[in-house]
Amino acid sequence: MTTMKEVAERTGVSVSTVSLVLNDRDEGRVKPAIAEQVRATAKRLGYRPNPLARSLRTSKTRILGFISEGIAATPYAGGIILGAQDAASKLGYMLLTVNTDGNSDEAREIATLKRYGVDGFLYAKMSNRFTDVPKPLHDYPLVLVDATDRTGRYASIEPDETLIGYDATKRLIDACAWYVYENAARRGLVVGRDVSVVGVDNHRVFAETLEPQLTTVELPHYEMGPWATSKLVSLIEGREPDDDEPETTAPLPPLDASIPAKIHCTLIDKQSVAQR
Repeated sequence: MTTMKEVAERTGVSVSTVSLVLNDRDEGRVKPAIAEQVRATAKRLGYRPNPLARSLRTSKTRILGFISEGIAATPYAGGIILGAQDAASKLGYMLLTVNTDGNSDEAREIATLKRYGVDGFLYAKMSNRFTDVPKPLHDYPLVLVDATDRTGRYASIEPDETLIGYDATKRLIDACAWYVYENAARRGLVVGRDVSVVGVDNHRVFAETLEPQLTTVELPHYEMGPWATSKLVSLIEGREPDDDEPETTAPLPPLDASIPAKIHCTLIDKQSVAQR
């Protein structure tokens, strides 16, 4: 495990300088060029801060709570949780996940996470809808996932459903309009019977086992996880995380995007749409 002393030796500065930089207390105390060099060296050596020492110093546990309904009942929750967990790990946080039914046990699970001293919450719904944020979460850093707060007070991330419909429809129009009107009569096709099909969600168990495989718009379940986690960490720490943007199928919106932030979905083109 790389230590601050090793980072200091490689950079040619004192351990105290490294400590100031890696604990984000270097502004006005360390020259920007030196601070940048220290961070680059630490990243190259794979330096990771000691979470226990940091929590004692900052009064932060570096634990995030993830509250979701229907984790066990939906095929999409896993993607969101995986994305959030990957981002949390890269940013030096731990993710605690609880499942609720949206009713009586929700308050109990929130209270349990609070006892662990979480620094903030991710609050997820599984059907992209307006929701009322539970009162026990009002005073904590909070980001909604696949849901929008009715009051517009809290940051949220969701699929851009308008563009989902546009992309799927445009793909059908591009493939079918010219094809149908030019080739229907010549090939004896019947409009309404010989049609192209486009799905929405890219549920792979379904989309990839059909013959031919289904052209579909992939919903950004994984992508919502990293964005929501990075946004939550920025609220907790008062700055944007330094970590590089993760590799995702769909590009992520900026962290300062208007509420709700929307992710453009990706069209996965397979064989179910007739080619010209």
